[in-house]
Amino acid sequence: MDRQEGVGSPGLVGAGFRQCFPPQPASVGRARLLVRGLHRELSPLSRLYVELVVSELVTNAVVHAATLLDVRVVVSRTVHVDVCDRSSTPPVRWPATDSHSGNGLRVVETIARRWGFEALVGGKVVWAELDLDSDETHGAAPPVVLDRPAPIRRRALAPA
Repeated sequence: MDRQEGVGSPGLVGAGFRQCFPPQPASVGRARLLVRGLHRELSPLSRLYVELVVSELVTNAVVHAATLLDVRVVVSRTVHVDVCDRSSTPPVRWPATDSHSGNGLRVVETIARRWGFEALVGGKVVWAELDLDSDETHGAAPPVVLDRPAPIRRRALAPA
């Protein structure tokens, strides 16, 4: 994520995509559109779940990190979603009780099999993994591992 070129043009990653976005609200809708493009790899229900997780994670990055962000979705036996940004501030799992917003990670926790974050040199990645029905994974391409900055620590958050 150290480079800015490629902002606005999606890159294919096996079955899935990788895309760099500016820290703007419109990036949330653009990321959802890329998920909708996975209609051959995902059932309509799974695509809806992935779209919701991507929306929540991208929204968090836009609102709280306010930096360029890199979104990666890889479809294999599961769907793996990564949203990298350049902020070292960890995600807040539960918002203040008087908050009218901030429930996005609660939604992610409900939908995803597991999720968490990794601190990176120069930022962090918030990730989620979603299960697929066995019928959906037939013919899906194996995941492609992309280079990313070396993690400093990893914390998987289990549902409460």
